[in-house]
Amino acid sequence: MSQPPERRRVAFLFNHDTAHQYSHSAGVMREYLQQAPDDEVVAVVRDAEVAAIVATMTGPEAASRITWHELLLRAGSRLCSHR
Repeated sequence: MSQPPERRRVAFLFNHDTAHQYSHSAGVMREYLQQAPDDEVVAVVRDAEVAAIVATMTGPEAASRITWHELLLRAGSRLCSHR
């Protein structure tokens, strides 16, 4: 008997101020969700505004399946994630 494939966790980073990046990556993220429905897809976003833009671009069904993380950047600190 073969074992089921391992569930993967894939992250997409949205930390730039360019809609061009959002449209390409959001499309890839939406397609990934369709092709690998059992995997976890994480969107790491600069802020809530970017999350809203990306969620609109992926569509409501895909957006509801994405785990959203907002970056917390403080002066002089290292990159960290906030759930």
